[in-house]
Amino acid sequence: MTDERDLIGRATGGGPVGVRARSTVGLVPDEVFKERTAACLRCEFHAEAVDDRVLIGRAATGSSGYCRRSGWTIGEKARLALAVCPEPSLDDDRLSRWGELR
Repeated sequence: MTDERDLIGRATGGGPVGVRARSTVGLVPDEVFKERTAACLRCEFHAEAVDDRVLIGRAATGSSGYCRRSGWTIGEKARLALAVCPEPSLDDDRLSRWGELR
């Protein structure tokens, strides 16, 4: 099973992070999580799938589906504070589809 350090490393584009970094990394507030997942659900890279990865993500976060661009379940990646959406906003290349600076 993947531990939190590996998940954070994968979500931020790097490898596993150290224990010290893990203690400073958190989860986004519920409102940010809802905004991120809403953006994911509108995205053309969103896909529904019934496999173990998505079922585990759904059980852990209450959000279904995964991103075909990053390979992450939506609920996993959208919850991590250091995670970034890899796709640019359709309105502003400086922002991600989550509306956050890239």
